[in-house]
Amino acid sequence: MNFKRSFCLLIAVLLTASAVLLLFPNWLFAIKPDIDFTGTIVNLDDLKIEHFPFYGGRDGVFGVSDLVKGYTEYVSNGTENAPDILEQLKKLTQRDDFMSELYAFLFISLLTVPVYMLIRFVIYDTVYEIPEMTILPLRILLRGVFAASASLVTVFITWFLYRTVIFDIVLTFLMEKIQALTNMQFALNATNIFMLVVLTIAVIALLRATLFRGSIFTSILGAILRTALFIMLVAVIALFYAKMTMRAILFMLAAFAAIGILKSIFLPEKRAAYRARRH
Repeated sequence: MNFKRSFCLLIAVLLTASAVLLLFPNWLFAIKPDIDFTGTIVNLDDLKIEHFPFYGGRDGVFGVSDLVKGYTEYVSNGTENAPDILEQLKKLTQRDDFMSELYAFLFISLLTVPVYMLIRFVIYDTVYEIPEMTILPLRILLRGVFAASASLVTVFITWFLYRTVIFDIVLTFLMEKIQALTNMQFALNATNIFMLVVLTIAVIALLRATLFRGSIFTSILGAILRTALFIMLVAVIALFYAKMTMRAILFMLAAFAAIGILKSIFLPEKRAAYRARRH
């Protein structure tokens, strides 16, 4: 492995660890109790993962974290039956705030497109070369691991921008203006729809101009899958870090392999370019 790949891999690891620690401030303070964000733009309360669309983790609000929680004993020890996944997903769609959460989820997903373009160009294009130099089983596993890392870093950076700039400044401003003319619920829905339409147009224009990843549909599909993967990954980290058994590790390895296979099918890399760089 050359210096550039080693350096980019190190940066990817550090960014992934930083994203996880900022999403779970208690872990950060356990490692470095004297850290202080006073006077900075970082508000750890705003960045808490419980605020993320569909994550859950709050009293009376069912989310992905609750869905994953139902599988902890089954995955860790095999002592419980696996819950009915369709029933769990049904609970998710029956939330009173389902539509507003869906708007926010789609908005964040689309916003990840330009963020991913940037971090991929700077870091992950090089990191994605590493699996292509290994044997097939390890190649599939590493593709999944690096895709998971890219998802965590990309969506966290997007989440940071969303909570510190877009949500606090742009969306709040628009809601206040519309609310002055109508009621709160209409203002919320109108603002969400307006921003989603504007962002969709902007992302499509950006993709058409750059031809990033070869197709507009593939890029948008990848953005939605990336955000969904982020929620699942964070929920798994939160619930399994203290219950990591050999059985759970095997499940996680299988999950990374599945992610690697799905990435190869829906978001394949340019193999020829990698082979050329190896020589």
